[in-house]
Amino acid sequence: MQHQVRNEDVVGRLGGDEFVIILSGAQAESDLSAMIERILRAINEPMRIEDTSTINITASIGISRYPVDGVSSDALLSRSDAVMYQVKRSGGNAFDLSTMGPVPGNGNSA
Repeated sequence: MQHQVRNEDVVGRLGGDEFVIILSGAQAESDLSAMIERILRAINEPMRIEDTSTINITASIGISRYPVDGVSSDALLSRSDAVMYQVKRSGGNAFDLSTMGPVPGNGNSA
């Protein structure tokens, strides 16, 4: 994930299989969609384990934006968590820009 964001952005692990990416500065929805699609493609790349097995990983991504979706870190995390579960219920391996519907993470433009 770190390789798909800008140097000024922050990627961190919240715990377990939950991660957070904090993007500094305003981003156009098309730029944000392109970045998230790159992250999903990177996550979807098959991974070799001990040279004998391959595993595939998918991700469901919920996005929240300051101040549209909240002004505190708790509100923003809560909103993105709720959106992520909405994406999972819709089939997963996608993202949601919160004000839009789920966008499949299949490499096509949003």
